[in-house]
Amino acid sequence: MKKNICIILYCLIVSIQAFFCLCACETISSTGSKVTSASVNDKGELIIQLGNGQQINAGFIMGEDGLNGKDGADGVNGKSAYELYIDAFPDYKGTESEWIRDLTQGNLSDKSYTYGLSYSLLPDGTLSVEIGTAGNVEEIVIPAAHDGYVVTKIADEGFAGNITIRRVVLPETVTTIGENAFRCCVNLEFVNLPQSLTLIGAGAFDYCTNVTFEDFRE
Repeated sequence: MKKNICIILYCLIVSIQAFFCLCACETISSTGSKVTSASVNDKGELIIQLGNGQQINAGFIMGEDGLNGKDGADGVNGKSAYELYIDAFPDYKGTESEWIRDLTQGNLSDKSYTYGLSYSLLPDGTLSVEIGTAGNVEEIVIPAAHDGYVVTKIADEGFAGNITIRRVVLPETVTTIGENAFRCCVNLEFVNLPQSLTLIGAGAFDYCTNVTFEDFRE
């Protein structure tokens, strides 16, 4: 049994090493510190060492019998790699499928944008963005890029009629806010207008009676 456990631990460590290779040394903490090492201690706990000297104990890995701990001695269910990551970085708000995508694409450095948004490819090879499944959040933070494509447009009617949104943060890549993009977002209170913005479509903020703008355009 001990031999099998050692094999499992060895495979897990190799997987962890592959994990950080996939991240291509990207930062995965909100402070920008890089992971310098990851190891399993003699208690069976996953230890992550950051470049700023911070050490994170991500908890017990899974034993041979499917329980936590080196020998499954802790008597609680084992954790997936996603769960271990969430334990170490609780600020990450993505689902497990979103985490897998971010992992494989090396995008774990900055997860400050809103999850659940929907993207469409435009003729010029950039993306437009709309509400998707993110309709129940008060702050929408649009990313500058998604899946390697630059986000340049808020889609026509992309967020129209949403009564939950209070704040929208646009990146310095958005050039267009489409027609009726935020129409009837009656609780919208704040939108920043980046320097990159060149066009605001007709009716984009109709009936947004409470909104104020922070205009960075010259």
